[in-house]
Amino acid sequence: KAWGARGRPAGGRRRGAVILGGRPDRGRALLRTTRPPGVTPALLGDSGALARREPVLAIGSPGLKAGVVSVGTVRIEKRHGRLQYGEYGFDNGIELNMEVESGDSGGPVFNAEGAVIGMIAGFLLGDTSKTPYVSPHIAFAVPVNAIPAYLAQRRPP
Repeated sequence: KAWGARGRPAGGRRRGAVILGGRPDRGRALLRTTRPPGVTPALLGDSGALARREPVLAIGSPGLKAGVVSVGTVRIEKRHGRLQYGEYGFDNGIELNMEVESGDSGGPVFNAEGAVIGMIAGFLLGDTSKTPYVSPHIAFAVPVNAIPAYLAQRRPP
């Protein structure tokens, strides 16, 4: 079943959307909307072709500040095993040398050619009891090659 929603992209006008699925208790939703006039979607890259130390950047919205860019490199291109976050998890994630914050999750990760190679899914917090706090600069991304299968499972009939 799909529900209606309205959203407003950063700097944009309100647009109608259909909620294809989600977790209201976790603030997550998968939305489908029409493309605004004049907007070109990002190309999807091949997350299977990543190499260690390859430069990447991510765009997120920590603290509700839209369009915050984080720059880093690929640390491990295919992390074996499952990264689990409560009920949510994914296999063979991309490990990044990159500082991200709460609110960056769900944002795209781009390679140097400007293609989307993943989606930020989490990060290591490190030891918050130490003063001053020092971030470990490690983030995790869902590989873009895994996203079409995820979306296909959630398309309404």
